[in-house]
Amino acid sequence: MPGKPENSALKLLSSRKTLVMATADKDGAPNVSYAPFVHRAPPLYVFTSSRSRHTRNIMETAKASVMFIEDEVRTKNFFARKRFTCQCMVELVERETTEWRTVMSLFKRKFGKVFDMILPLPDFALFRLVPDGGLYVRGFGQAFEISPDMKNSKHVTGDSPVQRRERTMKTPIKAATTTAASAALATLLTMGVPSVSAAATFVYVSDADDATIDAYAMDMRTGGLTSMGKAEAGKTVMPMAVAPDKKFLYAVVRSQPTRVLTYAIDSNTGALTPKATAPLPGSMAYVSTDRSGRFLFTASYGGDKVAVSPIEADGLVTAAAIQVMPTGRNAHSILVDHTNRFAYLANLGANQVLQFAFDAKTGKLTPLDPPAVKPEPGHGPRHLAFSPDNRFLYVLNELSGYVTQYAIDGTKGTLKLVDSVPSVPVELGMKWGQPQPPAGTTPTAPVAEPKAGETPPIWAADLRLTPNGKFLYTTERNTDKIALFTVASDTGKLSYVTNFGTERQPRGINIDPSGQYLVASGEKSDQLSVYRIDQASGKLGDPTRYPVGKGANWIEIVEVK
Repeated sequence: MPGKPENSALKLLSSRKTLVMATADKDGAPNVSYAPFVHRAPPLYVFTSSRSRHTRNIMETAKASVMFIEDEVRTKNFFARKRFTCQCMVELVERETTEWRTVMSLFKRKFGKVFDMILPLPDFALFRLVPDGGLYVRGFGQAFEISPDMKNSKHVTGDSPVQRRERTMKTPIKAATTTAASAALATLLTMGVPSVSAAATFVYVSDADDATIDAYAMDMRTGGLTSMGKAEAGKTVMPMAVAPDKKFLYAVVRSQPTRVLTYAIDSNTGALTPKATAPLPGSMAYVSTDRSGRFLFTASYGGDKVAVSPIEADGLVTAAAIQVMPTGRNAHSILVDHTNRFAYLANLGANQVLQFAFDAKTGKLTPLDPPAVKPEPGHGPRHLAFSPDNRFLYVLNELSGYVTQYAIDGTKGTLKLVDSVPSVPVELGMKWGQPQPPAGTTPTAPVAEPKAGETPPIWAADLRLTPNGKFLYTTERNTDKIALFTVASDTGKLSYVTNFGTERQPRGINIDPSGQYLVASGEKSDQLSVYRIDQASGKLGDPTRYPVGKGANWIEIVEVK
């Protein structure tokens, strides 16, 4: 008797050395080709030249359709050849990351000495293909829908969801275009390799007190910023997020009426044009999108809740949230992982990280089992960052200043504590802090100010990883410092190196997509600092400073074509 369809599909996939790959450019012009591949089920990996048409296509659309099919010499019926097809979200894997090195060893093991000649070629790039399920056919009337993790199957007796999706998907998915992808493409451009178009880099900073968003163009040779003016927003405009296709900027206004603004990004000038406004169910401290750009997540610090809002096909947010879920006290941030299957929320006051399954079709968040992981009492989880290979989640704790590392179960999505490392030197004698009142509100009970001569408490704010995953940075607002950590390539563990002085009360930092520059803002400073990152040590050079609006906090950096 035939084996389980999911096992047969995996066996067929594993027996192949190449896959058939169909892509289309942004105008819908199709192309079909093939590529050698390796797999770490379920992700597939291809290593292709930027000169090839299908590589240019997936850099534009971030999607591909792949097929594995049995040899003709083994086929008994040419009208019912065994085959496995799937739609894939495509992400570029940056060179010299842990994931990149692991996959390169798989290619070498599979293809031998011939791969040694391909590996050094500068125009080749590694892509991760994440299947959104698939369809396995082993004969007439024997079609099976295969789950994304390739562990389950369902006999198709009619028109399956996979078939409907494959037939009706005419508009390119706004799939994940990560900072790592941007950085790698920039590298290819500097090598003089033919590419789709030149790129420009723009920096956006929300000015809460001025009710505006500052816009700058960044010179990638020097890190210099040129002001391009301001966009009107609203009082207490704070968190921002960029759409995965880099065509839109989403900005949250935390004053009444609480709302999210959609701005179109001019790819030539970086200018922001307001396009839409949508209500939010409270004052939201954080905003992010899923990897496909179809859903917007917001977290409410004062309202103790998380919300999911729909993003229309044109990239605009116009409707109210479709899901609002209570959390523990002080929900501070939410991010979806690189696979777009799991989401995590930092719950500062409740001292926990909530973990969810995310349905990319409906936008629904469903708590995992267990629904949360908790650090030791008093830490106060605030902001999150994923390792480039999606193996680890790093959490900055506002009240302790520690960075906690969790391992991500790739199948279940659950978190397991690995390590926790302080970002504030012990010799400073700083005590752990207490939860603060929400931004833009008057506290019901005043927050105690340090007495004269007393050391202020720890008040950590932001963390960022370089695109290659080698260095991690955090900020502390009472010492006005940026801390540097190195990241072990194998274990992902952090080692504290040193800290650097920066702007007064540094709430926000960000790193450009090439990983060359770090930009820092201070809520009590009228200047931005731009630092060059030493690519060997991660240390920050002397800052160059630029004028910015009042209450500068959130920073987004966008590389566009």
